[in-house]
Amino acid sequence: MCFLMKSPFQTTPAKFFEGDHLGVLSWSEIDFGWLALVMLSFLAVYLMGRVRRTLLSHQRVVRELQAEKTKNQGLASLTALAVGAAHEFSTPLATIAVASQDMIHALGKSGDKELFADALLIRNQVTRCHGILADMAVSGQDYLGEAAATIHLGGFVEEAVCESREELARELIIENAGQGLDIFMPVKTLKRTLKELITNGCDSSKRDTPVFVNCSSDKKFVYIEVRDTGAGMSPETIARACEPFFTTKNTGKGFGLGLYLAKTIAERFGGELVLHSELGQGTSAVLKLPRLGA
Repeated sequence: MCFLMKSPFQTTPAKFFEGDHLGVLSWSEIDFGWLALVMLSFLAVYLMGRVRRTLLSHQRVVRELQAEKTKNQGLASLTALAVGAAHEFSTPLATIAVASQDMIHALGKSGDKELFADALLIRNQVTRCHGILADMAVSGQDYLGEAAATIHLGGFVEEAVCESREELARELIIENAGQGLDIFMPVKTLKRTLKELITNGCDSSKRDTPVFVNCSSDKKFVYIEVRDTGAGMSPETIARACEPFFTTKNTGKGFGLGLYLAKTIAERFGGELVLHSELGQGTSAVLKLPRLGA
């Protein structure tokens, strides 16, 4: 074992005892020892930093996966609820539909206009109940089960807008259909999502005003914007707009899942749903989606 006689900062070579012999450490040997110690210290700090960054990255990934799991569980629960409700309500709804149809037939002959109108209302509401349950089930099932595919945005947007124009009987203006842009998404689910945004725009604005659809892009993302000139939303409403079952529409105009599903599908494929709105200035809903090949 070595015993240094003085500190490494002495002005003469250090003496040491090794067994029964007296030896001398040269300055080069002392400097190399300190250099090795410093290098090992820097290496330890570097490795600890790498480990810390890796752990933080791992924790972030775990949180993202947990959030995705929670969303999928919510959609699975929604689908199970809708399918179960459709099954349980199918028999009584069918019975009411048949009875109301018989009432319509009988009252049409009797000439009682008030009761005839009531029977028609019952029949229409039964049909609406069927549609709500079917839409809830299909929305969740499409999202969970449909495979993604390459979508050529130009033709896709034109087709979705054309279908919405016929279904809603509203003026829809395509400012830019996004010709030459491609994305990788579930086709049916994205079309349903876009049509829901268009429906929201139409419901939020006057019937004689148009709703605009515009596509743009940068190097990484494609932006599909649906813009209306309606009453707009307050900051408090915007903060809750994407919550499931939250709606500001009148009874019978929806059940508050359109923006929630749009946000969920966009985030699942690396994008997001961005809402811009001011009271009295209308609302802009923008689907930001990864551009294929970016």
